Amino acid sequence: MTMLCLTQVASAADLSTEKKAIPILMMMFEKEVVLLLRNSEGKKHSAPMTKQQLADTVKWLKSLRFNEFSNPIKQDFEAYRQQLLTTCTDPPTVDDGYGHGKAWAELGLKFLTLMVDFDLDKAKARRYGYAKLAPRVDEEALILGHVMLTVQAKLNVDEFKRMKPATRVFIDLFTIFNFLAGTEGRNIMLQGSIYCIHPEEIKDNKQRKVLVDAKENIIGLSHCRSKKDEKRLYYTAMSINYLCDAYKVCQIADADLKKAGGEALYKQVHGMIKLREGKAN
Repeated sequence: MTMLCLTQVASAADLSTEKKAIPILMMMFEKEVVLLLRNSEGKKHSAPMTKQQLADTVKWLKSLRFNEFSNPIKQDFEAYRQQLLTTCTDPPTVDDGYGHGKAWAELGLKFLTLMVDFDLDKAKARRYGYAKLAPRVDEEALILGHVMLTVQAKLNVDEFKRMKPATRVFIDLFTIFNFLAGTEGRNIMLQGSIYCIHPEEIKDNKQRKVLVDAKENIIGLSHCRSKKDEKRLYYTAMSINYLCDAYKVCQIADADLKKAGGEALYKQVHGMIKLREGKAN
């Protein structure tokens, strides 16, 4: 079956909205990075922002208009701006540390919500001309989304890290799919975790293709769950198909499934395979 264009059906935003919004979002994200780096890591980067620099940032943020965007995108932009304004009023200190303080977590979750709106990952950030910020985009999804995912799934992180890339991507994608299949509505940490998973970086052509297809359909399912879209049945079925194909193509070892997630993960993956084959009890 031919995969439908992701930007046409899966994303919360159409392409014309994306082209208008992502430059604004990335400029706001740059303000976040500057705020946190200069104020929470101090001399490591440069002196903390002056009162005038903070005032200029506040002025710029207040000048932004989001009326051309529909909800939830408009609301998500406004929430991110408000959190940035709050951070300008009470900036983090060196003691907070970038990536550890409350300010970063609160800003990061607002940014992660917009990442989900636009399917923003490091590759898309580069395509829009923000190569320097792309690693930071990846970091937001990794720390705020993926770390929480591994905790909730009770994955053995040490064993997981030692596995081959295709196996790690498969387990990540299956875990996200498994959670999505049992949820309704928006779950930003869960949805955002997928944007730091990069099957496009797998070297083997066949493995890369099937894992990319699986990821795209899981993203489609993610958006349908948020909007309670009836296409969720299509994306659920397609996600199962591609994950089952990936299990074979990537030669996923059952021993690795057990090492990463115990008997529970092994049984869940094989339950999915039996479901596809029509052998479920």
